[in-house]
This record gives sequence, structure tokens and C-alpha cells, in this order.
Amino acid sequence: MTRTLIASLASLACLAACSSAPRTAAPEGEVQAAQLKVMTYNVNFGMAGDPSAHLLIRDEDPDVVLLQETTPAWESALRETLSDVYPHMAFKHCCGAGGLAILSKHPIDPQEYARAPKPGWFPSWRVLVRTPIGVVQTLNVHLRPPVSDSGSFVAGYFSTPEVRLTEITSHSAHLDPDLIADAYPRETGWRPCLGQTGAAQGHLRKQQVGVGDLFLFFGLFRDVEKQGRRWQFVKQARPFHGLWGWLQIGEVYRIDELSDSDLRWARYHPHFHGQPDGGNTLYVASEALQFEGRPTGLAGAGVFGGLEERQRLTAPDAASTTQWRLPGCFYPGSVDTAMSFHGNLARWSRDGEYCTLKSASRGQEFVLDTIEYPGVVSWLREIL
Repeated sequence: MTRTLIASLASLACLAACSSAPRTAAPEGEVQAAQLKVMTYNVNFGMAGDPSAHLLIRDEDPDVVLLQETTPAWESALRETLSDVYPHMAFKHCCGAGGLAILSKHPIDPQEYARAPKPGWFPSWRVLVRTPIGVVQTLNVHLRPPVSDSGSFVAGYFSTPEVRLTEITSHSAHLDPDLIADAYPRETGWRPCLGQTGAAQGHLRKQQVGVGDLFLFFGLFRDVEKQGRRWQFVKQARPFHGLWGWLQIGEVYRIDELSDSDLRWARYHPHFHGQPDGGNTLYVASEALQFEGRPTGLAGAGVFGGLEERQRLTAPDAASTTQWRLPGCFYPGSVDTAMSFHGNLARWSRDGEYCTLKSASRGQEFVLDTIEYPGVVSWLREIL
């Protein structure tokens, strides 16, 4: 069985900027109307419940707060005093001063929780925030302080800068999905791949996604132009969702079940550096893309050479990026066979040879079984 899986922009933020499709570039000196205020704050694990911390957060009134050195005692105090402002909270307690937390006014979706690369001390935590300006990907990090292994601040001042550079490099290089061969130094045998865990992987497992199924990746784009030496948004252009890449599943691995000698080429991938997690899964691309058992002449994964109109998802005159216009073959035949997260038929309407969809703002993968929608396979042949 072959299915179409439309993976959300939340999964794509890091790599979208590496693709050859048109990209969003923030022009210097221009403030966008939609804004998000983010605070990061090391609260000190030995000062749980410090009133000045609570007052500062309230006074600054950020939309999202990333905290370091939280503890169970800090969690209890923060939930008691700030839950009226931040209904969405998540905490990870670890190794004394290694706790991390996020407080948010908007829904959150915790993702990978990763160990620090040696000789770093503290983990990092990637969390998606579903804001009015779109899905924002946050990475909460607590870099190693300038302290040596023996506890010396003097020695640590000179010995730890390289450690922090290693941590920053490791945390920021989150190529996932990782589709472009020359985006990173590769080990022999490398293949394009995608890591998934948490609620998103639970949805894929429930939908019985496996070998032969196809991911389509989309991102948030806006037209840009060059003025002198600077890139800036085209003033009248609106942001939109567009497809930028694909991956057909060739192999599926539960990462915690692999031995140290398995998939040595994939050990750079961030999903190999988290805490033990039975749901942590790696999807590896097939060597070649096939439809219904027939070769297409394309690689099993890749990115489009440019962003054409046929790869655009957002309707041309839509007021919102989530108002999609799709080929008519996507229109659901019934609630049971509709694309996952879109079984409410009120989201859909017909529009001549197209159909329109108010796409879900929450949900990291939308799954469609093409056995029920053979016209979608024809559409895939046209856009790939």
C-alpha cells in the first residue's frame, strides 16, 4: 500500500533554508506586523520559587519563556504562580542543574530531548510552539559554564570555550529531514532520512505508515527581491505554504533497538543523541522512487529545483496560509477516508477542478491513503 504523507512545516524549519527553493529572507531594519516575544532565563536550581523570578516574567510578559536549571520544586512554584498566564507548560528534570522548562501562552508540542555532546554537561530540548504567526521551532539549551572538570573557574575560563562551540554546533545542526547529500560531511553509505518521535510518531504508527509510503515536505515561503546589497520581502507578496521535498520510505528503524555497529553512517543524526525513547524512529529513503511498483527515474528522496505554482498549497488569494487549494482528487469521499486530521468535512469545499481545505494548524503529519484516491497518484507523477 502506498500512501501520501504531507509532513508539516514544523518538521522542516531547519532544512528549508538549505533547499534551492525560494526562501524567506528578513530584510534589515524592517519590523513585521506579527511578532512573538521570547524570554530565556536561567533561574538557578538552588533558588526554587525565588519571587523576583516570577515577578520579572510577569512584568516582561513574553509569549514564550525558556527556562534552565529548573527542578521539581521550581516546577511546583511556577505552576502555582504563573499558570494563569501560561496555560501550556512542560518540564524535564535532570542531573541537578540540568533541568529545562518551557512556559507558553500558545499550544506546545515537545520534540527531541538530547544529551549534551561530550564534554558538555547539560541536555537540550526542542519544542514546537503553535503561535498566531505559525509554528515556531524553539531549542532550549544550557551550555556548559566556564568551570573545569575539577571545579576551577580559572582553568575553566581557558579550557571550556571549545566545549561550548562543540555544544552549539551539535545543537544547531539539526538536519531533519536530511535530504541534501552535500549539506553536511557524510560517512560512506549515507542515505536521506527523517527522524520522528513523540506524538507525531505515535500518529504515524497508528496510521500504519511504513515501507513504500511517501513523505511530501512543505514549508512557509514568501517572495523576496534584492534591493542593492540586501534581500527584502516583496511588499505586496503574502506568505504561503509550498512543497519543497520528498522521501519515499525504504527502511524503518527503532533507534533504541539498534546495536552500536548498526547504521554507523547515521550516527551524526540528532535522533541518535537523545535520551532512551522506545518511540524514537528513523525513516530511511528508498534508493529510487517508485509508484505502484514501477520506477519513476527519480531518487527515493530529494528537493525540488525551484518552487513552481503546481507545488503551492496555499490558495492564491487566501487570507491565511492554512487555506489550501488542492487538486479535486483530494476531496474526501467520506469521513473515514479523508486525510488525517481533516475528517471534518466542513473544512472542505469544491472549487471547479480544485478543492479548498482549511488545513489543520496542529498536526505534524497528515496521512492520505492513495488506494482510496488514485487521482492523487497521477498528481504526484506530475509534480515530482
